[in-house]
Amino acid sequence: MRPTVVRKHESPPTMETAHMGSNLLRKSLITLASAGLGYLLTSLARQPLIWALTMAVFIGGISLVVQFLIEFDGRVSQIDRRFYMINEATELFGRIESGGLRTETAIDLVKSATQVAELGSPILTRFVDDLLLHQSDVLRQLAHQRVADHPGDEVDWMLLLTLQAQTSIKATTMVGKLSVDHKFWCSQLAETYLQLQRAAIQRRQVKVQRLFIVGADWRNDDQIRAIVRRNIAALIEVRILDALPSSGLLEFIVFDDQVCAEFPQQQTVSGDATLSPTPQLRLRPEAVQRRLDNFESWWLSAHEVDQQWLSQP
Repeated sequence: MRPTVVRKHESPPTMETAHMGSNLLRKSLITLASAGLGYLLTSLARQPLIWALTMAVFIGGISLVVQFLIEFDGRVSQIDRRFYMINEATELFGRIESGGLRTETAIDLVKSATQVAELGSPILTRFVDDLLLHQSDVLRQLAHQRVADHPGDEVDWMLLLTLQAQTSIKATTMVGKLSVDHKFWCSQLAETYLQLQRAAIQRRQVKVQRLFIVGADWRNDDQIRAIVRRNIAALIEVRILDALPSSGLLEFIVFDDQVCAEFPQQQTVSGDATLSPTPQLRLRPEAVQRRLDNFESWWLSAHEVDQQWLSQP
């Protein structure tokens, strides 16, 4: 029986092979042109044939050597740049490790980004590039200014910081007629937020306090009562403040007494208040301490939750 011959799949010429072929052809043409010019000039000077051929070979050889030297210099420059990038990457990974960050996360981020780019979808590539640019900008702001704006949904930071909190979460929230975000506490996202806080309390012994800022008629508001119930069911310490604080900023969350997420209000065209689409993350100790002082002062002035009021249908 005749054996079956299995031929390996021959891949088509790569871009690098094509470039090498064109580069060799270019060198050959330049060398021949230089040699021809040397032969022509020697012949015009009425030199013997042997001298004309010698000069042609000499000039062509010099031309070829110069081309190789130029290419060699270019490759050396590329190698220098690559070594510089390797050294910089090594230094960065060393700083990541010494700073307590996980190098696996950084490697996985780069790998995932390149894998997305290899999918060949222009819009997806642009999306990932913009996402990386945004996150890089946020980190740059935190590193150099200790304040960062977050254009987009503030819930991103709320959830991530809740997951990372180790000691305390102190939050102020406006509800009822003073609320500028009516739908949040009735959403599934709010349920997820409360579940994360409950897990922080039970698993990491994080002390979570929430101060609800309400209007004068809050006792007759069933929606406020339902929101308070959900928070207490999540094991959160709750108090209610019905005297509007004089501070301009009323909604913020302080995590571990070190990081403060602020949600400033802005006026709409109709004159109604709404949460700013660009919440701020503050790391400066004086800014965080200011919010801690606000919270402690308001907490002492607030009402503890009346169980009789809470149990009303």
